[in-house]
Parts: sequence; C-alpha cells; structure tokens
Amino acid sequence: GYICLGSCYYQHDFAPRAHVDEYGLLEGCKVISRCVRGSSREDSGYSRTYQSGQDSDGREIVRYPHGRRRAASVFKLIDVGLGCGDQSLYLTRRLHRSTNTGSDNGNVRDTTAKDQELVPLFNSYIGINITPAQVNLARHRLKAASENKSTSPTVWTSDVKIFAADAARPASWDQTLNEAIFGTGSPQSTPDTSTAPLSAKEHTWLLGLDTLYHFRPSRVPLFECAYRDMNASIMGFDLLLGDSLSLWGNLRLRLICLAAGIPYANLMTVKEYENMLTSVGYAHENIKLEDVSHHTFAGVAEFLRAKEAELNKYGMTMGRLKMPGKVFDWWAKSGAVKGYVIVAHR
Repeated sequence: GYICLGSCYYQHDFAPRAHVDEYGLLEGCKVISRCVRGSSREDSGYSRTYQSGQDSDGREIVRYPHGRRRAASVFKLIDVGLGCGDQSLYLTRRLHRSTNTGSDNGNVRDTTAKDQELVPLFNSYIGINITPAQVNLARHRLKAASENKSTSPTVWTSDVKIFAADAARPASWDQTLNEAIFGTGSPQSTPDTSTAPLSAKEHTWLLGLDTLYHFRPSRVPLFECAYRDMNASIMGFDLLLGDSLSLWGNLRLRLICLAAGIPYANLMTVKEYENMLTSVGYAHENIKLEDVSHHTFAGVAEFLRAKEAELNKYGMTMGRLKMPGKVFDWWAKSGAVKGYVIVAHR
C-alpha cells in the first residue's frame, strides 16, 4: 500500500512513471529479483566457477566451464496479501536470463544475450488474498494482460493462480489451494547426457509485501507452514517497533493500530522478530533484516502532502487519506515504527 508507494516516489522525486512505478512496487520487486538471482547462483553448484560481467551494451555476460550449461533452477513464488494484483502484474513479467549453450570442446565460453533464452523470473506464481473483490479484480487484470500478450516482446510466467483465502491461517485453506502449493510441481524432463545440467533445484519463496503486520492472530502460523511444509524462504516488507517508545507514544500507536486493523502484538522489535523466525526453524545466520525507513515513511508523507496541496487548489481534500499522511510523518520523525526488508533463507 501506501508505504511501498512512498518508497518509489521518494526516490524518484515524484516524477510520473510507467505502470509499475506509479504503484510504488518497482523498488520492492528489485529486492525480490536480487534475492532470487542470489539463490540461483549460490545453490547452483557454481559458487567457485561461476563468473559474470557485462558487455559494452550493459548486457550480462555469463561464463561456465567445459561448455556445459548450468542447471535451470525452478522458482516458485507464493505471494500473500497481493491486493488488486499490481505486484502480480509486474512479478509475472520480470525477466531472468538463462544460459543455453552447447559443447565447445572443453573451453570456457563467453555467452552474451544472443546465446541466451529469456525465461520468467518465476516459473510458478501463486497469489493469496483475503478479499474476494480484490481477488476478482486481480484475476481480471491478469487475464486482460494475457489477452494482450501478443503486443509485448516479454516472456511471462505461464503458471499463474490467484486464490481468495486467509493467508494467515494455512489450516483453513481448501483442497484446491493446498494442491497448488504442495503438489508435485512441474514434470522433470530427461535431456540427453551431452547437454544435461550439472544439477537442478526448486526454490520456493514466500513473499509478504507490506501486509504481514495485518495477519491475525499472528504471522507465526504462516511462517511455520513456510518452513515446515513449503520448504520456503521468506522475503517481504514489514513494520517493526523502534528502539524506544514513550508512554504517550505507545498509547498513540495502539490507537493507530486499532483504527488500521493491525494487531498491536504484531509490532515487534528486531530481536523479537528474529526470535520469531528462529522459533519456527530458520537459522539465525540465514536471517537478514534491513531498515529502509529512510526510503519509505518520509517519502509517502511528502507525496500525500503534495497531492493534498494540488487538491486544495480546486477546493477538494484528501479525505480519509489525510490521516495516514500524518501517521507516516510521525513515524519518519520519531522512529516509533520502522520499515524493514525481511529475508529468511531456508
């Protein structure tokens, strides 16, 4: 929502952007792309021999030994709290370069864009949202985009499913959703030995972009399911408590949570959040929390102020959006609440 929106407009000086940027999703999706690319390289078995660079046109150059192509890792994304599908539209279009080389008699080979096939960042995308009306809109937008696919040169994720369900309560998911998440996955091909990948691996990521702090009764049931049943890594944007909070600040924050439908117990310190992740199974050394508050709250507060000033010229107001602007401004100045990028590798 508003927080991702602020991140984008803060960093881009309120300049009008195309489709994705106007919803403030691009920066968050760049983080997602780095997470996925990182896991691909680290887990592919090429940690010592993988080399990369860029050519004169800025295209990635990938080098692999002995003319054998790297295994095509399979990436599955489970996106909870996707809203009306803005991030779905972007994430199912994000390109990822996959090297497709033949044998070259044992020599190290440089492969540029002409040697590569473009594949989606994710092989499978499953979206879960609690509001049926938003789910219907997301499905409609994805369907409309698919019908216009011929006008775009990009390669899109073909396996896209959106479900209306409570992501915070995995025990309540119906059979169709469970089969989509916990099924056998894509069938494995059997290539001939001369071009066979060295190894192959499926990576599952759980994404919660500006939504996890809303989950009732807590994030724990979903995180337990992610670790135990999905075998998934976690990434997202979440709200955490600042280092100190006065008695008045605490009361003020409780009132804000009540009005926004946020369980106050979901606001934790960094240490408490890390303990929650380790309690469900994630190793402490595989958990990273990065404070990005300086790219979020001030930006969205300024964005809302600018929009209010524009509307005031015509005798209009921001209505119910005026109060969130004041809240974000308070968080930016006081540090009572901070925005963090969360990554926990399985």
